[in-house]
Formats: sequence, C-alpha cells, structure tokens
Amino acid sequence: DLLTRARAALVPATYAVDGGALAIAQNGHFTRTRRIGGYLDEVVRYDGESLVATYPELGLAIERRVGLAEPALLSQWVPWLLPSPDALARWYVVTKVDDHTLRLQQRGSEETIDLGLDAQLRLVSISQRKGTQLLGQTRFEHDSKGLTIVSDDQRTRIELTTRQPITDAPAE
Repeated sequence: DLLTRARAALVPATYAVDGGALAIAQNGHFTRTRRIGGYLDEVVRYDGESLVATYPELGLAIERRVGLAEPALLSQWVPWLLPSPDALARWYVVTKVDDHTLRLQQRGSEETIDLGLDAQLRLVSISQRKGTQLLGQTRFEHDSKGLTIVSDDQRTRIELTTRQPITDAPAE
C-alpha cells in the first residue's frame, strides 16, 4: 500500500534545528538534541512507542507514551514524516486518491486531509478541505540542502547537517 511504501522509502537524515540536531532514522524514529539556556543538554528520542526527554547533567529522564497518538506527535515535531498505518487508521478512514495522494477523514466529519507525495514518496503537501473548499495547506519543499516548510505564507527553512545528536544516556 502507498503509506507503507512511502514510510519504507524514508531516507535517514540529520537537520539543524533549535541550535541542535534532529536525526531521523529510516524507520521514522528520531532524536533531537539541543542546549537549553547555554548550559543544559536536552536529548529527546522517539522510538515509535514513547517520547523520552533526557537531561544527562541532571540524571533526569521523562517518558511519555505515544502509541496510536503518533499522528499528533509527528505533526508537532517532524510534520514531514508520515505516521504508521495503524496510527492513522485509529483516527481516520484512509483512502488512496491516486498514486501520490492519500485522503484522511475522521469518522462523522465532512472535512478531509489530503497527503500529497512526490515521485520519491516524500510528503510534499498536507491539504485540509471541506468538500471542495481548501481550508488550509502546508507544503514541504525538499531539496539537496534540506527542506522548507510553507504554511500560511510563512516559510521555515530546515538545513541538513553533518552534526550528530548527543547520545549520552542519563546518569543512573
């Protein structure tokens, strides 16, 4: 199916975000690192089931179970990644519109969300509609140096980087 093929086509990458790094693995898991206030390292990992924020200097870890709420998590952290088929099926009726478009519709709602994919099966647009009326759209413009997120005439650039995230585990 289209969603499974698109998730399998994900190319691992590391982006420069929040003064740190966001590394995305081929399976859609991610690690984001940053320094808060110039002195405190934060390492946030998503393993497909839980989001864990660690603060190595403090020996502190905070775990949040995500499970089938993955679409909401990804929409906030990495909106250009596609959720798992099971997670989408929990919240939406998912239909294939054409070879590059999936339509999501919550049960009992007139509104739909179209997920547009490019030839490499990367997410390039999220369009929310009510019937034929376009309510909102976010586009993802991928290029060899990163991607640009375009939403409501606002452009956010995210550059690829060779910087690797911190991998220190919290102290026991």
